[in-house]
Amino acid sequence: MTKYIKNLGLYFIIAVILQVGVLYYINNFYLSGFSSNNEDKSTAAVNSTNATSTKSNDKNNSSVSGKNEIDTTIKFSVPEDSTEIELSKENDKVAYIKDSVLQIVGKTENNTVDFQGLKLLKYQWLDEGNLVVATSKENSTSVSFYKYDISTKEKELLASIQLKDKKASINSIISSPLKDLIFVKVDLSNGGSEIYKLNVRNEFEKVALRESKIQDIYLIPHEDKLIYNSSLNSNVYVTYLEQKLSLTQKGLTRILGVDKSENVYIGLISNGNVSKIYYGSIGEKTSTWKQLSLNNIEKAEDLIVVENSIYKLNSTENKLEDLNGTTSISFKGKFLKICNGKVLSMENGNVYIN
Repeated sequence: MTKYIKNLGLYFIIAVILQVGVLYYINNFYLSGFSSNNEDKSTAAVNSTNATSTKSNDKNNSSVSGKNEIDTTIKFSVPEDSTEIELSKENDKVAYIKDSVLQIVGKTENNTVDFQGLKLLKYQWLDEGNLVVATSKENSTSVSFYKYDISTKEKELLASIQLKDKKASINSIISSPLKDLIFVKVDLSNGGSEIYKLNVRNEFEKVALRESKIQDIYLIPHEDKLIYNSSLNSNVYVTYLEQKLSLTQKGLTRILGVDKSENVYIGLISNGNVSKIYYGSIGEKTSTWKQLSLNNIEKAEDLIVVENSIYKLNSTENKLEDLNGTTSISFKGKFLKICNGKVLSMENGNVYIN
């Protein structure tokens, strides 16, 4: 009996020693690889977080910091003396006019639009690589509008407008980013303006306006309406709506733009420049619109609506600075305009898309 107890105790001691040895091996050798790997991943995650948090609020920081960061800015080769530079709806092509000829440059191609002796007046991008182009014969008051497909180089006559006299001109073509909706602004010889809309029957119908001398005009896309004002008074109107938009503070106004959420930005003018900005939806009472007082009065031309905010142009530092926050958008060279929410600028024969 005593011998049996001794043997049992010996087996128990051996079992304990083996168990401790196995656990020691697992903890210090087998699992050490997993522990080290996890620690590396954790450290990398922390380092990544810290690196992200130290980045500048500048949306295109690489262009101003001088660091060796990847430059994602798109550029197209365009002659310096080009005019009416516009970005396609798909952001993959740029059109411009040089020597009265319409040119189109893409990532891999460069095309000239030939209208066979017709005089080019204005153009605008539609969707899916199409253009609407206004042309006329020399000394003619009839203006024909064509839809031009740049892939097939075919043009389709949409409709024509008969101008009142030879001194009238096509000021601009406004196209909706959502569909092929077209408005045309005509400047009259007496200083007044007319607006035409291309309807579903491919006919231009005159839009009823409550002012004759229009200064600013912008499209409200989902509404299929235009907001406009007069250069003579403080009134702001929306087409197809009876009432005018009246701000709480009286004075001359400039319409600065319409953002991605279709909020309208209206500047109050003081001594020729903007001192305060009102912005909100045309579906709301203007008394509920937000107000933004400027520390320094700004030129209306230097206040730019991008996406869902309004920026101030800082040409000295090649930046657009957000008036509602601390962010900015850097660009190369000379600022041109905003197209499809993108910043177009030009430097050394290149148009940059930021």
